[in-house]
Amino acid sequence: MANGFRWADVVSDGHLIVKNHEQDNSLAQCSGYVTYQIGGTEFSIAFSNPSVGTNKLGVGLDGGRTLENMSYHNYEAFIDYVDLGGGLKLVCNCVCTSGEINNCFVKVGSQLNAGARIPDDLGKSACHIL
Repeated sequence: MANGFRWADVVSDGHLIVKNHEQDNSLAQCSGYVTYQIGGTEFSIAFSNPSVGTNKLGVGLDGGRTLENMSYHNYEAFIDYVDLGGGLKLVCNCVCTSGEINNCFVKVGSQLNAGARIPDDLGKSACHIL
């Protein structure tokens, strides 16, 4: 991210919009991930915008593994389920784009099994990451 910008430490109102870009138009790959804690479990979003190859996006429980296993999903919208345990799953509606700029969108909701409790830090709204 350019100019020292960083992802928010806390998503307090359930919404987060982040615009990432390369400041110097470098030919090198731009990739990374962010990890948030939800209900005592880590949740990661990973992205990649390489100079050669496909742009990618992924969600998961482990930032490093999420980065290694992300995909471009044919640049079509996809849904990933991330099991936080205790009967709670995150439902992640995602898409990334091709081309020079990887425009990623992740909308996170929740799915509860019978008897599961929503953690206080999940909130009532979805989290949007652009």
